[in-house]
Amino acid sequence: MAFEIKNNILIKYIMPLEEVREIQTEDGIAKVVIKTSTVIVPNGVVEIGKKAFENCKEIEKVILPKDVKKISAFAFKGCNKLQEVDLPYGVEHIGESAFIGCSKLSKLVLPSSIKTVEARSFKGCKSLEDINFPETMTEVPVSIFEYCGIKKMTLPKG
Repeated sequence: MAFEIKNNILIKYIMPLEEVREIQTEDGIAKVVIKTSTVIVPNGVVEIGKKAFENCKEIEKVILPKDVKKISAFAFKGCNKLQEVDLPYGVEHIGESAFIGCSKLSKLVLPSSIKTVEARSFKGCKSLEDINFPETMTEVPVSIFEYCGIKKMTLPKG
């Protein structure tokens, strides 16, 4: 996996089209082609930059380190196979249209550290059916779930 990181901000994920690994077999060495489906963001990254994962169409799961505080606008735009993002406690901000067009996104838990989620953050996330907003959020932005499959939403008191 290759990342462009500047000042602890993940600027761009450079997705390999495929990764070739060698494995030992009884008959010798075999080459296996592996498509990257899970991305583990390295420790020390505090922000996922604007459009960092835009149109990474093979990614199915992203694991973020505990250091991440912000997911910028359009960070995961068009990741249409993305099913799950592990948002660690510590994430405070999700930018505008951060997950727009992630039509397979079905598992997302907003940690209690979340303070702001901007407009259209989950627009087009058709597989997202259940969401819980933590007590730390005081407002739900406009069009946050436009064209989504939300069936159940839990809002904090007030």
